[in-house]
Amino acid sequence: MGRRDLQGETVRILELQKAAGEVSAYDVTQARVALNNGRLAAIEAFRASEDARTRLAAALGLPRKALEGVKISYDRFGRLEPDIPVADTRRHALLNRSDILASLSEYAACESALRLEIAKQYPDIRIGPNYQLDQTDSKWMIGLALDLPILSRNKGPIAEAEARRAESAARFLGLQSQVIGELDAAVAACRSALQKSKAADDLLADLAKQESTAGARYSAGEISRLELLGIQIELNSSALAGLEALVRAQESVGRLENAMQSPLDVKDWFFVKTPEGSGPEKERKDD
Repeated sequence: MGRRDLQGETVRILELQKAAGEVSAYDVTQARVALNNGRLAAIEAFRASEDARTRLAAALGLPRKALEGVKISYDRFGRLEPDIPVADTRRHALLNRSDILASLSEYAACESALRLEIAKQYPDIRIGPNYQLDQTDSKWMIGLALDLPILSRNKGPIAEAEARRAESAARFLGLQSQVIGELDAAVAACRSALQKSKAADDLLADLAKQESTAGARYSAGEISRLELLGIQIELNSSALAGLEALVRAQESVGRLENAMQSPLDVKDWFFVKTPEGSGPEKERKDD
């Protein structure tokens, strides 16, 4: 029985009790307010569901009618990672985030430019024959070709290259600090949301046991129908709170995945140790 049905049955019983003088009009009014709030919440939930389907269709590049009659499974969203390893999460992000890799590539380019300018301090000295055809006199001119060393030892370009490398290094370190901060905050928020979801699940399991016991007591005539309905409404409210906690947890997981720029699928992470200075590699572990 849904929540609105439970609240409607509660109102019906309270009205009968009021007619018999057993409860006050205030009790009936409070039950009616709860029923009306439940109806409004159901309308809002339907609107949110339709809006979500519309946005899903837009994200898929499909018209809204294409999703009519399509049953969407949410089973995957009911499963959450039991624990999130901070060190592996950070490593995975630093090896896969596009902005980190782009910044590292920029720094590598600045480093290569500096090495080239340093190499130019000692240019190759080549002495060899030099000849060309004089177009005016129509005869060959012969001389010597000589590359002279740079007397300034290329200090100016080297200093500029060093400055560019230092600037690139500062940008990278700033970006890395920002990324690590985002990851740490996302992991903390994700863990908190997972704990709340687990607590909501535990409470729901406890209320389910109480509802089962209350059903047996009602069958035995120990409690009234109204008391049983109260427990069932509480169980329904707890289930809704648990669902909301699960949604918050999945949203926090989504924010963490955005910070990592990678799905949070820890069991499939496998890192290959690479020598210093080489590019990162990632392989999928065989199941």
